[in-house]
Amino acid sequence: MLNVSSLALRRSGARGTGRVLSTLAFGVAAFSAHLGGKLSFDYGIRVNRTAWERPRDRFLPVLDESELEGGKLCRVDLEGVHVLVARSERTGEVCAIANTCTHLGGPLADGERDGDTVICPWHQSRFDLCTGAVEAGPAVYAEPRYEARVRAGKVEVRAAREG
Repeated sequence: MLNVSSLALRRSGARGTGRVLSTLAFGVAAFSAHLGGKLSFDYGIRVNRTAWERPRDRFLPVLDESELEGGKLCRVDLEGVHVLVARSERTGEVCAIANTCTHLGGPLADGERDGDTVICPWHQSRFDLCTGAVEAGPAVYAEPRYEARVRAGKVEVRAAREG
């Protein structure tokens, strides 16, 4: 709007005022570019925090099955990737999703549990514990899902296979 106003003023003969508006428009655009870069690159706003996590495709034991009693949220390490493991209240199956909130990287294991939903402690994004689906924002990216199984009293986890 500032540039259009500048053009209209210049055509009507008010060249000085038109130049001021054009300079102001340039300043607003430069500040907007700076702010967008700052939000994306410094703060990671709208950046999926789990996009580059790629553990190998094999089951690894991560904890004892008894540690999942009472609806506990357990943070485990899967080859350098933090994973949240919990037992579903609906089905009783062991579920695993990334522990890093896709919104701003909050530790989901430190959050609250509401049925089969985990609530991020930082900004209250809600994720389904078994599918990783976003149930409420501000997060917009689903949590990566992991396959989990119980073998000989140990919970084993691996990256979910595509499809």
